[in-house]
Amino acid sequence: MAGLDGPTRELIATMPEAIRIQILELIKQAKPLIDDSIAKATEGVETALRNTIDEARCQAEGLRETTKDSVDSFLSSLNPFGSTDQPKTFEKLEEEWNTMRAGITYDRKARQIAIATADYLHDLSLVQCKTKIGFQPAIEGLTTQMSNRGGTSGLLWVSLANLCGTADNCLVLRHEQVGKIIETSDKRDVDEANAAALYATIAKPELLRWYYRYQFSIDDYEPDLLKLQNIERALALATFRRNERARSQLDKIVGLVNAAQKKVKDAKNARLHLNLGNVVRVLEMQKTTKASVLKTAKLVRTACDTAIKESEVVQAEVEAQRVRMAKIEKQAKALN
Repeated sequence: MAGLDGPTRELIATMPEAIRIQILELIKQAKPLIDDSIAKATEGVETALRNTIDEARCQAEGLRETTKDSVDSFLSSLNPFGSTDQPKTFEKLEEEWNTMRAGITYDRKARQIAIATADYLHDLSLVQCKTKIGFQPAIEGLTTQMSNRGGTSGLLWVSLANLCGTADNCLVLRHEQVGKIIETSDKRDVDEANAAALYATIAKPELLRWYYRYQFSIDDYEPDLLKLQNIERALALATFRRNERARSQLDKIVGLVNAAQKKVKDAKNARLHLNLGNVVRVLEMQKTTKASVLKTAKLVRTACDTAIKESEVVQAEVEAQRVRMAKIEKQAKALN
């Protein structure tokens, strides 16, 4: 799951296998966006997560009973499995969202916030899934907006459920975690993701003092938590992009070494069949092969240095190719 932030990787790992496979496939499809923009790729990851959960929620409708009281069953809790609930009006759904958000107090745990959001999404799914079946574009657009809003929030809090406690505690912890990740990350990735600059826009949080507790609003914490999540994802995607460039360079090196090896082998075989009729051609082949392989050896040395400089993840494989090329170069020099 390269290219994902830590909490999201842990969340995906807990999901049912079928859903996990779908999510990883969609994320894989989103990664080419990295070539265009880290920000677009980060958004693509979030969209892949939301869309897969939405689809799974609708496909599973009616298949099993809802379990709303467990973060471990978060995906299940988004579904009206076997539920006898009647779909609510959009007005009621909007009221439910606002009431749910206003009801999140300073002492609510991340797990409880995730469950409260899941309850809302559970009710929304009764409308959303039926809208998909009926395909009413205007209504589907509205439910999609509502689902994206709730889905982004729900995924955030369920990913934090086993990591931290209350909202202010989560923000303090995540701010510290992401700060350390930036400090220990490759500077090239930090620059690519614009991580340090984005991190600087988030004020250093403090635990909520008692006299502010009753002025608490979840809306004061969630935006910065989402920013921190996106910074970590952007860093992970930048690292992934750099590693992919190194692997691409490694593939080029392997191709060059293989081609050089074949040339030397062909030249040696030709010399075994040397006779008066082909002596000029074989000798010319030896000369040409030697020059070509020596030139390739220089290219390979440069490419090896470039690949290792790009990313240490390919170092062992690159060094193995460097050794191969050195042996082939020695054989080429022995050609007469």
